[in-house]
Amino acid sequence: MEKSSSLDKVVGKVSEEEKKKIFDTFKTRFETTDIPKLKELEREKTPEERQMLREINEATNAIRRKFGLEDFDIPEENIHVIPKENWATEGETAVSLPELQTILLRERERGIHFAESAFHEAIHFKSYNAVQKLTDCDKVVSYRHGLRIWPRSQEKRNSLPSGDPLSYFADLNEAVTEELTRQYIMIQKENPLYKKDFDETKEIKEEALKKGEYKLLLDQEIFSLFKDPGDETIRYAKFAYPAERFSLFQIRNDLFQKNRDLFKSSEEVLDVFARAMFTGNMMELAHLMEKTFGKGTMRAVGTP
Repeated sequence: MEKSSSLDKVVGKVSEEEKKKIFDTFKTRFETTDIPKLKELEREKTPEERQMLREINEATNAIRRKFGLEDFDIPEENIHVIPKENWATEGETAVSLPELQTILLRERERGIHFAESAFHEAIHFKSYNAVQKLTDCDKVVSYRHGLRIWPRSQEKRNSLPSGDPLSYFADLNEAVTEELTRQYIMIQKENPLYKKDFDETKEIKEEALKKGEYKLLLDQEIFSLFKDPGDETIRYAKFAYPAERFSLFQIRNDLFQKNRDLFKSSEEVLDVFARAMFTGNMMELAHLMEKTFGKGTMRAVGTP
């Protein structure tokens, strides 16, 4: 069945009529691109950004097809570019808002930076998405978003001392998402949209080598080096969630080493995580983890 929004399932004690209303609400939000408050904040996308988004749609659809899912395009109108001066969230460069069926991208310094943020959020948007209706009110809240799972009990959801809703596998979800993003970014070096950015990085690396600034050369998380016009200060952009991805790398490597009869490479192990993230079926991943590391492993990995 063709998707009409990012929503895949409504869980809980909800009638078929209520489920239909929730799906219809998400469909309306997906098709409604005129959000007044965002129109006041966003700017027009450049022709290059539009092309980047088209290519990212195709690349993320290719991942969906790999796992037996149909294509699901995110309309350009559902993605909003916000100038730096209008961006309110400190430290973040992008955010997905499933409740509004919208992605917000902060204006970035280089095209390759824009692509890194956009690809990451497109993966989130196209991953498995389920919601639930809370039993004691009419509020519809997230239940599954990729690998991330929230408790169905409202009491458990609100059990963190910080006041934030409790969820499981949040770090793993971000790690898999950014690892897929890293793989995409690192094969774009000859793409005309980004070649100038990669050439600039190469030139600055050569300059840093001559100056003995080895830290910039050894940090594998840096994917872009650049300078502002009229400023000789070397700036950089890094891949996100390095600690979470390192943990994922260790788990992937262990799973590969201990299951060489099942996998030809650790990339095939990553596919198991990504398949669960896109399809919503955690059984293959859970079975592999428990078989390899012992009973209770999935709970231990998922608990914040």
